Amino acid sequence: LIFVKDVAKVIASDHEFPSYTNIIDVGSGIPVTLLEVAKTISRYCGAEDPVISKKYRIGDVRGIYADNSELTSLCDNLKITELSIGIAELVDWAEIEIVKERK
Repeated sequence: LIFVKDVAKVIASDHEFPSYTNIIDVGSGIPVTLLEVAKTISRYCGAEDPVISKKYRIGDVRGIYADNSELTSLCDNLKITELSIGIAELVDWAEIEIVKERK
């Protein structure tokens, strides 16, 4: 996973490597499970930790990881937002948007 503002920074920095033709994974490079994401969200919101039902379907994604070594070799000054900080900003933004919708 990667914070959307970090993706925007990578896209905006395209001028730094315009002739580069390989595919670049854009991600934090840090393995994270969906349970970790759910726990981070629930803790930030002051809710109880999520409960795992242990009912999985074939093809369910339970963790995500992007090999960002190519990206970091091209953008060595790129600062990736920590998961907890990105979640906090996302939740705060969502709360504002929900209030706007209710007006």
